[in-house]
Amino acid sequence: MTSIVLKWWRAALAAMITLLVPIFAHAYTSDRPLEREAARIRQLLFDGKFAELEAVERRTRDLSLVVSDGQQLRSAYAQAVANAWPFLITGDPQSELVQLRSRVSAWEKMFPGSNAARIAEASYFLQDAWRARGGNYAYAVGDNAWSVYNKDVLEAARILDGMGRDARDQPEWYVMRLAVMRLGKPNDADYERLLDEALGRYPRYLSIFFEAAAYYAPRWHGSNAKLNAFIEKAASMSRPWLGDAMYARLQWSVWTGDMFRNGQASWPRMKSSFGEIVKAYPDTWNLNNFANFACMAHDAATTREQLKRIEGSVTIEAWDSMDFYAKCKAWASAERAQPSALATTPESLACNVGPVEKKILESSWLLYSCNDGASLVLVAPSGSTAFPFVFMFQYTSQGYRLSGEGAGSKAVTDQVLEVLNALTARDVANLVDLTKRAAKK
Repeated sequence: MTSIVLKWWRAALAAMITLLVPIFAHAYTSDRPLEREAARIRQLLFDGKFAELEAVERRTRDLSLVVSDGQQLRSAYAQAVANAWPFLITGDPQSELVQLRSRVSAWEKMFPGSNAARIAEASYFLQDAWRARGGNYAYAVGDNAWSVYNKDVLEAARILDGMGRDARDQPEWYVMRLAVMRLGKPNDADYERLLDEALGRYPRYLSIFFEAAAYYAPRWHGSNAKLNAFIEKAASMSRPWLGDAMYARLQWSVWTGDMFRNGQASWPRMKSSFGEIVKAYPDTWNLNNFANFACMAHDAATTREQLKRIEGSVTIEAWDSMDFYAKCKAWASAERAQPSALATTPESLACNVGPVEKKILESSWLLYSCNDGASLVLVAPSGSTAFPFVFMFQYTSQGYRLSGEGAGSKAVTDQVLEVLNALTARDVANLVDLTKRAAKK
């Protein structure tokens, strides 16, 4: 093996950033303009300044108010309330969520008729659902975790459906209710009826479009064809006031590592659309992301151009990693940049060939190979002492890179790591072949 990286448990929440900071304090400052503004608003919730929070809610109903990257101030308000938990994590997620709920309950007590506070209560249950589910692949989530997750999603639905019709005067009611449908087992027709109602009332609220793009993406309930059909519809609806910027905004919101090679997105269209965004809002966040996407699309000229614009203001948060930024910079600077010089990123891999069950020492593992034909994933099944945990042998031009992630027994996974570390490239290749043969049966 050429390099070993063992990363311990990271809670991966959809569209949520996990930050290790003291509860009700903010040591972290995001480079993302929307999150910087959301952090300021979120502090009002943490500090119990509910009258000020209500005032912010009223002010941000004006959807023409935007932050420096062009995102709506209303979205920052919604982000502050609906994505509060990850900013509280100190090691005991369940306890922290109880404390978060106490803040929301205090808000409801001070303003008993507040639809905003009631919607925040529903968001608490969605956050607890993700706390229970964790960041594992769906097939690696245990039955107990799914039980809590499903119960929480149903409770969020009950709260939202129990509110009066005037609750729909809040655009977040629609975003939250659509999200609840996405997280459950939705009927496409029901989802589309509510989406049409939402866009009929709030045709300029970007968060509704973002939620729908997530629904139609392959990772949830759609496909590239459905996603692109929706994005085209959204771009047409918004063209009078956004130009073609909606195309890039929505593709950006559901990006994947191989989006320009698997039919999800057209780079020429994305490039043109992103150009409109940075022309109107030349914020460093937008410029960094433009460079990142150009590199992902293997457009060396545009990557060089955008890297030059961000000299002295590189925002690694906008890139997949510091390593990917460095690779893109070196690649784009080469006299004759070749796409093959950019290694495949983990996001572009689909690892679902198999499985084959193997016992390693005293623990059982499910082995899946990936669509690059060489990488391998080992998943600890529910009931295993190593559960939940995933190891991955990612194949690169320098050989295999071994990584691990999960919250299973450290004693067990450390021992398994020693075994995996001793495998040769040929050993791993043989295991990949086993998964391929199993898939053909």
